[in-house]
Amino acid sequence: MNRVPDFREQRVEEALRASGASLQRPETAATRRADLRIVSMLDRLSRGAGIFAVTVGLLVLAGWALDIALLKSVGPDWVTMKANTALAFVLAGMALWALQADGKLPGTRLLAGGSAAVVTAIGLLTLVQDLAGWDLGIDQLLFKEPASSIETGSPGRMAPTTALNFLLLGGALQLLGLSGRPWRRIVQPLALAVLLVSVLTALGYAYGVESLYQIRPYASMAIHTSVMFIVLSLAVLCAPAGRNWISIIVSRGVGGVMLRGAWLPSVVFLILLGSLRLLGEQFGFYQTEFGLALMVLSAILVLTVLLWRSAILLDRADAEREYSAEARAQLAAIVETTGDAIVSRAPDGTMLSWNAGAEKILGYYAVEMIGRSVSVQTGACV
Repeated sequence: MNRVPDFREQRVEEALRASGASLQRPETAATRRADLRIVSMLDRLSRGAGIFAVTVGLLVLAGWALDIALLKSVGPDWVTMKANTALAFVLAGMALWALQADGKLPGTRLLAGGSAAVVTAIGLLTLVQDLAGWDLGIDQLLFKEPASSIETGSPGRMAPTTALNFLLLGGALQLLGLSGRPWRRIVQPLALAVLLVSVLTALGYAYGVESLYQIRPYASMAIHTSVMFIVLSLAVLCAPAGRNWISIIVSRGVGGVMLRGAWLPSVVFLILLGSLRLLGEQFGFYQTEFGLALMVLSAILVLTVLLWRSAILLDRADAEREYSAEARAQLAAIVETTGDAIVSRAPDGTMLSWNAGAEKILGYYAVEMIGRSVSVQTGACV
């Protein structure tokens, strides 16, 4: 046996590389330390969102078929969800559900791809009509809408923002079904764009700012349309194949703890705080300047509490990590200095560690054994 320099202080990872063994790493640290309970919850929410979209779309279509105003719009003086919009939501929900059930039922991949393609086509053709001034006859293909409908320039035609969202959402769903990782990286930007447009529209309804949901006169996205886009875009982001950028949210690490404990509650609180401030001004409880000062003070107090709580949790996690690192270092020192042969193997027989005692007793250096699949007959193996 050729003698080699002493590698007792060398890290296991370096020894693995020196032995020619391949190392397979998780994509990110957040993926490696994902909280399985949160992951399971997101999977269920994503599947449920698809079923919810199909249900809402069918109810709206039933409203058009039976002429029930409450099913077509939230209130009597509110914008209706167009029939093509409801149909696209049904198809998008079917595509999302089929993507989640891929491999469990026959034909799900074809159903997902076909449904997503039709959603994309609906959005694209509607945008072409708006930009070119054409009428392709698709707006009232399912049901006829009177020209006097609220905030409807062309009968039966969805708003341009709605068509744009369907174009982006359909593209995201199609890419979500592809197996190639580079294509799936585009899913997150598309879904986030849909989410931002929809949240802006919903805030316009909540705060009574027409310019946020009305792109032009007689062309507005309905409130329940914006809500459905928010649900579906979040479902795409939470789907297993599309969970990339937001994988940190499911992490058990300090980043995931901070986001779940501070950022998410802050977003909800600021939206509610803005609504409460606006209502106070509208009812004459205070003037704009006082309302602004009250909102800023309330935001500072709540954000301070949330960040303080997150800082305590992060500090506690950091202390536990330091304690674990010290314990591992002490254990490694004991293993390395003991005179007994102590080695560890993976389930497939690949050597993971080989201490100095094993080098002396068994006659092989760690660099020669780590990363190799061998059968070692010794009672000292663990």
